[in-house]
Amino acid sequence: MSETSFRKVLARGAFSFSGLADRPQEWVPKRMERALQSVQIQLQGLEGRPPATLPLDDILAAMRGHWERHGDLDGLPLRLLRRVPWVLFYPAEGDPQEWLGADRGLSAAYLRWAEATERRSILAALVRVFLIAYPTQVGTFSLWREGLEVLARSSSLRLSGTWVERCEQEGLLRADAPTNLREGFSRASPMTVSSYLESRALGAELDRAGLVLDASREMVEEVRELLEQGGGAEQVQRRLSFFLDGEGDLRFDELRTNLAVALLTPHLSRAPIMPALKETLQRFLLRYLGDPRLGDGRWVGVDLRLREVLVRWLVQESFDVFFEVLSQTAMESHWAYRRPFWEPYLTSERVTGAWAVLGPDARQLVLKTSAARSDSFGVLPRTGGKDAAAQSVLLMQMRGPRGSVTVAEFSHNGSCRIWREGNSKAPRLYQRSYERTELTTAADFEQRHAGSERGTWQRNIRDWLRWKMGITPGHDGVVRGAV
Repeated sequence: MSETSFRKVLARGAFSFSGLADRPQEWVPKRMERALQSVQIQLQGLEGRPPATLPLDDILAAMRGHWERHGDLDGLPLRLLRRVPWVLFYPAEGDPQEWLGADRGLSAAYLRWAEATERRSILAALVRVFLIAYPTQVGTFSLWREGLEVLARSSSLRLSGTWVERCEQEGLLRADAPTNLREGFSRASPMTVSSYLESRALGAELDRAGLVLDASREMVEEVRELLEQGGGAEQVQRRLSFFLDGEGDLRFDELRTNLAVALLTPHLSRAPIMPALKETLQRFLLRYLGDPRLGDGRWVGVDLRLREVLVRWLVQESFDVFFEVLSQTAMESHWAYRRPFWEPYLTSERVTGAWAVLGPDARQLVLKTSAARSDSFGVLPRTGGKDAAAQSVLLMQMRGPRGSVTVAEFSHNGSCRIWREGNSKAPRLYQRSYERTELTTAADFEQRHAGSERGTWQRNIRDWLRWKMGITPGHDGVVRGAV
């Protein structure tokens, strides 16, 4: 049997041979066991997998030294030449211009040698390291891509059913490989990213290959363009899944900033956004970059104006959580006038920060009946009083010409309290838990919610904010009732 025929048999029989390895140990004859190990080693070579141990630094030094002295591959032992693929783009974190594979003369010479030696294991190793490194930053990128594409199509190296053939068939060596990979996912029927990459010959460790990184960079731009064109939540969510690995983490953390810019830039104009889409973007950003209000370092590199887009959404979320709780836990007379009063301050952007603080019963209600996250609000401890377990507080920061204030708007029959900037007793927003005294002590202004129908408390709060701080709600009238 010829070598070609034997390798075809190996490739076709991989499944049935591997099945024997699962039999009880005492059932497999020793000679068969050794034969299976030999077959597995040969099949591994056809996938371009590196040996378990490889002295990469020694191989690199030997190859570089020989090339610098002689400028050719003559006289190098086959054992060394067969291992060269693993050091062409090594070390990965090094200067790409110093890679062996960045040397045009060496690259061309090695490609010629690989063609002449007609070893499929060499070709498989070259394809694998090329896809992993995907060295677009070096001047020899096109030389390697075109050379490997030619070798993969060569009749003397082609073998049906091998991994290299799949790579060639999937277009992984074409000039438009990243685009093809990205567009294929966008068009594909719903499947996990891992399954999709496996179907494109990029399973196992290749799901983090440089080729996949380049396709992901293109996907960032596709998501941005989709948002600018008014794409819906489902379309955006599908594409965002491309960035996640099998554990639900970002596959390439270095794209974190790019993603934030792409997701938020289309919303700088403050145009209305569909709630489902806003929720999709908000959840993604909070999970993978954290809450920008808490000084999370993962937002470094993202323009402040873009962070403020998300903060604006989060302020609205705190408003919604608080007033939804109020509508379900308090008498109508307690809440019907509150939102119409405070909403104009929000929409006119006098409110720069907001944080709902929920009593125990209110917290349980929110988690049970809404999509709010458990980390999107603070909590109050259970204390005395019939309404205490349900009572909640909306903390707000407001900015005006004469400085900033912190507002604590209590639900039910609670009062509204305001602290000027500089008051050391002012409560801090974004804590996970609060004591009631933190939200009531040493306020600069306090107003009970009395005379709602006549606009009494509304007028008093409005006038204090206007005359003391220069903060207006964007209109001059007193909000007297619910809208």
